[in-house]
Order: sequence, then C-alpha cells, then structure tokens
Amino acid sequence: KWAYSHFLLDDTDRAGALLRTFLRDFPESNLVPEARYLLARCLQKLGRAEEALAETLELLRSQESSDPLEEANWQYWQRMAGNPIANEFYRQGDYLRALAIYQALARLDDSPQWLWPVVYQIGLSFERLEQPARAIEAYAYLLDEGENHQGALSANLETMIEMARWREEHLNWQVENDRQLAGLLKVPGRISGGNEESTIQTERIP
Repeated sequence: KWAYSHFLLDDTDRAGALLRTFLRDFPESNLVPEARYLLARCLQKLGRAEEALAETLELLRSQESSDPLEEANWQYWQRMAGNPIANEFYRQGDYLRALAIYQALARLDDSPQWLWPVVYQIGLSFERLEQPARAIEAYAYLLDEGENHQGALSANLETMIEMARWREEHLNWQVENDRQLAGLLKVPGRISGGNEESTIQTERIP
C-alpha cells in the first residue's frame, strides 16, 4: 500500500525502492505480479529503460499454477502491464524494446481479439526499425487469418485487417521502388562507346 501511494504521488524513487523490498521479502505473495508491473512503470518513468524492460519481460513469462485464481491473477496483470509499457516505449521511439514486449505479449493468448492487434503493433515496430520484410510478414499473417475468419470478425478487427492490407501493399511498393531506384543509381564500371572505352571514376568528397 505504501509503495502504491508513493507511485500515485509520482514519488517513483521511493515507490521503486519499496517495491524492490517487497519482491525480495515476499516472492510468493499474490501481489507479486502487481508489484512487478508498478516497478516496471517506476523504472520507465525514471528513464531506466533496460531495467523496466527486464521487469516487464519477467512478468510476462508464463506462470504455471495449480490454483486457478492465482493463474488468473497473473494473466490479468500480464495484460495490464504489457500494452501500456510497450506503447510508451513505442511513443518514445524506443522501438526495439517495444518490439520485445509485443512479441512476449503475442505468446499470452492466440485469440484474434488479443493476438491480432499485438501482431499489428509488431508490424509497425518492424517498420520503424526499417525492416520492411519482417513488417510485411506480420501484415501478411493478419491478412491470411482474416481470410480464415471471414464473417466472424468484429468491426474493429475488420478495420485493422484493412489497415494491415494497406500497409502491406504500401511496403511492397516501397521495397520494389527502392530496388528499381538502386538499379538506376548503380554506377557501371565501364561505358563502351564506338571503339573506345571510358571508365567512370567517382571522386571521394573530402
């Protein structure tokens, strides 16, 4: 409670210290997943991105429990934690860390309502990381799945599928355009003209 109060008051240093103490002293508590979530948020606010990522990924690791209530508690906080922390990394331009969390989130649930929006964010992250082939792979997965679930999708999922279709088409056009442009700009080693050959030399700009 003290840690949560400090978190609400934006006293992230004190909240983080209390949460670390709690996790060390009470590793079996049913409050551990919530504490990890709050600690990750504190670390993210403090600019300690790598530690925030580590805490988030630790929370997102699958937890096996014979107690259905305990398992449901873990699942609740996994979903509660992952998206806002990943989205904040994405907003900050930290696409690699955002991607790591989105990929972990994708393993939590394979239902379209959960998985497809996460895969879409994975595609956007790969775009930002300038890996169009991987982004196209993500969007193609969504289009294939959309075909397999025709007539059974919510309006939100149908809209997302159309967005994925547009992004895939745009990226394919961009990749092909870049390929053609690279070919046009490639400087040949020799140009033949009549009976003479002239060599094109490029000068290095000092």
